[in-house]
Amino acid sequence: MNAETRYSENRFHPGRVWAEMKNLVIDLKYGESLLGTVRSTKQGHTFPSNSDYAVIVWLVRSIENEVGADDVIVDVGCGKGRALNGFHYYFNQCRNRNIRLIGIEYEQQLAAQTKQRLAEVAGVEVVNADATEFLPPDAKFVYMFNPFSSPEIFSGFIGNFIRTAEASGSSARLLYYCPRMIDHFAGDERFRVDIITNSKLVPWKVDDLYRTAAVISFAD
Repeated sequence: MNAETRYSENRFHPGRVWAEMKNLVIDLKYGESLLGTVRSTKQGHTFPSNSDYAVIVWLVRSIENEVGADDVIVDVGCGKGRALNGFHYYFNQCRNRNIRLIGIEYEQQLAAQTKQRLAEVAGVEVVNADATEFLPPDAKFVYMFNPFSSPEIFSGFIGNFIRTAEASGSSARLLYYCPRMIDHFAGDERFRVDIITNSKLVPWKVDDLYRTAAVISFAD
């Protein structure tokens, strides 16, 4: 079993079928089913896969009081764009916040496909870029679902996050779901790390990290 398979291992749970049906309903509101994983062409990047919409709902509830109209949420490693769908649906459709969403995807073909699918969705932009080099300076939150498997690349991303914030005066925060590399922030006095958990989330996942997220902000 390789590392990608081990981290994403599933077990039987009857609730998964119902959850996938609900995922499909929202997928179709934004054009098509997004089932399946895509292989990455760059070593050190994880295979693009989808956040479950139940995860997005949970995360939205954890930050919604801090997100207002015209705020920007960035999805690093947006892949097929399910998290973009989810944030748009729950903030813009259900809560009328009209936030802006920017997806960053390294894989050129995948970025083009996601950009085309979401071209008619107001407030959503997809950029083909390397997040270790590019981040929007006006982000309020930066969402990640483990886009990197390489510690060196992840460190490069953190460095770019810091540089971008310093250059723009931003107080952006990281919303890091299933945080495999949370140890990168341990003991770093520049950051405050708040761990949130939900024991009932995606019960078919073996690894408890799928029921965990970290909200990472710059220390005062």
